[in-house]
Amino acid sequence: MLQHRALPTYFQLVVTIKLILLGLTWGFAFFLSLGLRLWGFHHPDPFVIRPWIVFALLLVPSVVVGLWVVWDGFLSENGS
Repeated sequence: MLQHRALPTYFQLVVTIKLILLGLTWGFAFFLSLGLRLWGFHHPDPFVIRPWIVFALLLVPSVVVGLWVVWDGFLSENGS
């Protein structure tokens, strides 16, 4: 006779998904850290910081979000 397995509760499903996401995030961070460490062993010279890259990383996301807010919030037809 076959036994039916009970379906997981919502709580069990959320915990399982969160644990999988946590493991994937930690695994990605570990391998990224390992790769950067190995890259540092192969290239021991100091890292040259280019100012235009720093400004682009700081300013481009805020400009894109600002343009999106203006486009979606102020220029939409119904305004809602």
